Amino acid sequence: MWLFTDRGYFSAVVHRDDPSLLLVRARAREDLENLRPLLPNLTIIENGGADYRWRIIVPREEWQGVVRTLIEEMNYSNFKSAVEDRQGSERHDLYLSVWAVMLRLQEGVRRRWRQPAGQLALANDFEVESLDFLDDDAVWPTNEIPAPMPFEEEAEPKRRRRRRGRR
Repeated sequence: MWLFTDRGYFSAVVHRDDPSLLLVRARAREDLENLRPLLPNLTIIENGGADYRWRIIVPREEWQGVVRTLIEEMNYSNFKSAVEDRQGSERHDLYLSVWAVMLRLQEGVRRRWRQPAGQLALANDFEVESLDFLDDDAVWPTNEIPAPMPFEEEAEPKRRRRRRGRR
């Protein structure tokens, strides 16, 4: 489960050795530190060779309580603004990039990543000057939008024909 909150970004999975425990992983240590008020006995494990460098092991019931509290704490009508208020503009911009990538799902466009540097693209290769269709205070100049790498159309897979040879 991926969980984006105004406290941080978390990836929670079942512990492979004990299904009563969850492994809650983070890309940034401070995200897990932000959970300390909700999990006072938090022990952060660092593993530089893992996909997610920082992690905690939490009983499933405790994580349910954390998620419940995060829901109860919600007092914002604009998630990205709440992230910016709590974690700053850099994190806001990262979350906005995730939002832009997931817009592709809504648009139903099949795309794949391309690597050329210095190009701006969002979702369907259109440049966005305003996102005010989302909410009243979501307007950015084009050059400030944190965009993912550009996309290119993904070709439909070619179907293989079986050759029927002569014997």
